[in-house]
Amino acid sequence: MSKKNFSVVMGVALAMVLAVGGVIASNMGFKLNYLMQKPTGGVSLTGKSALSLPYNRQTGMNNSKNLLDDIDVVANITNIQRHVRSTDVFQAYTGRGASATFALAAGEGYFVRLISADKNYIAVGSHNPTASILLQKPAAGVSLTGKSFYAPPYHTTSVNSKNLLDELGGVANVTNVQRHVRSTDVFQAYTGRGASATFALVPGEAYMVRLISADVNLVPAHY
Repeated sequence: MSKKNFSVVMGVALAMVLAVGGVIASNMGFKLNYLMQKPTGGVSLTGKSALSLPYNRQTGMNNSKNLLDDIDVVANITNIQRHVRSTDVFQAYTGRGASATFALAAGEGYFVRLISADKNYIAVGSHNPTASILLQKPAAGVSLTGKSFYAPPYHTTSVNSKNLLDELGGVANVTNVQRHVRSTDVFQAYTGRGASATFALVPGEAYMVRLISADVNLVPAHY
């Protein structure tokens, strides 16, 4: 099914989710317009954006090549990156040469790095309310630092970094929740301790979370 037809069938825009209170179907569909920005002084240092996708992606959206093709032409994308927990580095797919694709997974965030033009990316799909997202503590050969690049549902009830930290077990099991700051290409961390400042969670963005002592099988809370 094409993106156009999929969005017509699903028929519910994220704006409606945010505007309407009360109970909303847990497997509802989404159509989100997410702005990704090219390198621009004071706005986006390197052209990177932290992207989350609906847990049920549109038909044919299976790997990094599918995502790159759906976002824009190769000429405007440096790469798409996923976080590798066992080494705490990012694996990049460029769409060029021998660059290897990687599979997309529900609840996993990705970096998209643009080259020369901003992109309003239309992400469509629906939520899977039964999806359990495994976030892992530090463990040799599994998770080097306990970090996971987590993609919350678009209709999560965790509206800020404190809510998300609490959802993951609180300060006893979470070192921090981090957001990517485009203008500096660094992560801002919320620890839940001391004077650490909260930040809002933005639909369409992914966040780095770092656990301390226990894995979390998270079924994300949502409206």
